Amino acid sequence: MSAETGGDYPRLKQGRLTEHEQQVAQQLVHAPLMIDDGSDLTAEAIADTAPHVGDLALLVVDRLQAAHNPRLPLSGNRLPDASQVLAGLARTLHVPVLAIVDSDDPTLLALLDVDLVVTLAPTEEPARVQATVAERDFGTIGSAYLQPDLLHARFLDVGTVPDGRAGGEESALSRGSAVERELAEAALPYTSGAMQGLSASLTHVLAALRTALAGGDHEALAELGAPRRGSCGGATGHRRGTSPRRRPARVQRRRVSGRHRAARCGCPAGRGQRASPGRRRRGRRRGRSGAGG
Repeated sequence: MSAETGGDYPRLKQGRLTEHEQQVAQQLVHAPLMIDDGSDLTAEAIADTAPHVGDLALLVVDRLQAAHNPRLPLSGNRLPDASQVLAGLARTLHVPVLAIVDSDDPTLLALLDVDLVVTLAPTEEPARVQATVAERDFGTIGSAYLQPDLLHARFLDVGTVPDGRAGGEESALSRGSAVERELAEAALPYTSGAMQGLSASLTHVLAALRTALAGGDHEALAELGAPRRGSCGGATGHRRGTSPRRRPARVQRRRVSGRHRAARCGCPAGRGQRASPGRRRRGRRRGRSGAGG
């Protein structure tokens, strides 16, 4: 649904749909799709059910799990047998069977003994993945690069700008300031969940920024970009969801200890300056010589 409407996948998972997305959802309800999301499905159960589906054009199995799980029949060392059952089903019904495997291990793929393998592999550029098509008898027969659009749970042709079919929704690259667009583009791997490392609050703000840019919500953009009040009543001047740059703890400790020494020696607190140890020693020596004379 996210790929069809262009709506942000994280937002759709939360059940927050625009009016246009609700209309598309109603259309998808009546689409000729049959979904069985049971976790205990076996390849044999799929093979028994598929012949009774009228006008079957494509069968998708999501997914075959490489790691063994006793609760999942389509996992671990049971995958080769399951693959053969699905391959036999494809030949019997004369329909393509697409099974998604969460591994590109050559040994596992060889054991599955399938007719065609499409492998998605990352490249040195985060904005591109390589799709390779290999045939069982002839090896690699083609390759192409795709652009991951994880925010909308889909892949695009390289250089393609995500469309804005969600009620006039435009790409995040077409609205807002240059800084906001650059930030939204850099935030995509984190807001989509592909990368970790940011706090939950910051990830939420970045996702809100992308949504506001994509939807052209100028009021939300203004709210996100407005300075917020600090605890002392002054404007911090930082964007919401970010914190002021703090000095390293070592520097902070030096500043505090310096002020403490200044207070003990009677120096003005505002300056935070004190005489060097060498000057103090020379001053004491002069004082003693003067007293003795």
